[in-house]
Amino acid sequence: MLCFKLFKDKKTLTLDDLKVAKEKLILRRDTHIDQLYHKLETEERLRNIVMPMLLGNQIFNAKEEDLQYCKDLGILKNTKKIEIANPMYKEILPRELSSPVSQGMAIEESDYYKDGNLDLHLMMNDFVDFYRENVTGQLGFFYNEITPHIMIMAYLQRVVNGGGEIHREYALGRRRLDVGVFYKRQKFAIEIKVKRTEKSREESLQQTHDYMELLGINEDGWLIIFDQDLSKPWEERYHQENDIVYKGKKIIVIEM
Repeated sequence: MLCFKLFKDKKTLTLDDLKVAKEKLILRRDTHIDQLYHKLETEERLRNIVMPMLLGNQIFNAKEEDLQYCKDLGILKNTKKIEIANPMYKEILPRELSSPVSQGMAIEESDYYKDGNLDLHLMMNDFVDFYRENVTGQLGFFYNEITPHIMIMAYLQRVVNGGGEIHREYALGRRRLDVGVFYKRQKFAIEIKVKRTEKSREESLQQTHDYMELLGINEDGWLIIFDQDLSKPWEERYHQENDIVYKGKKIIVIEM
């Protein structure tokens, strides 16, 4: 119905029209979406299922009644496999979780759009500074392991609101989050992981390569690895490599 109201003079709707309608539907917060926002803010049993999914973790210890509750709400598919029910909720869940951080950011989205293009390099440089200065202050608000994911998604959401799109892929059981950023003809593949072992680097590069292959790009790949041990000095945690070529794909790796 929303599409017909927005584009009542058009006989045929385009993909861009549907994207506009989707964004307006999310932002106007219809009753069921507003209720979902509220439940995410107030119900720990809901967050305890959604947050590990954003990390790409398997969910082993969730209570059956909590899983059924999420299915009854329509958040999860009513199947044995634990999956977000629909693309709209895949968009809503991380946006709502990152909203408090996003709203508090003192950034100008327009700073990252130059000559008609999105300057993701500048955005990532600024995000590194933002993360270094603010990560410890955010730990009390979230399930600690997901705090870096929340922060980078909040930053991306603020910037890409300037006219681009974000696609999120939940790699459940594979301990990662794939994020595609699209602006006009630009495509960026961002692989977000939590550092667990040194051996995971090769695997992470392969996963980034595979996601770039899925998006059909050979450059503008980003592998972001967050170190959980924040007791280490920043100089030990932070490392950036800008010129990695892995199996023909150009990937920038940032560890922090």
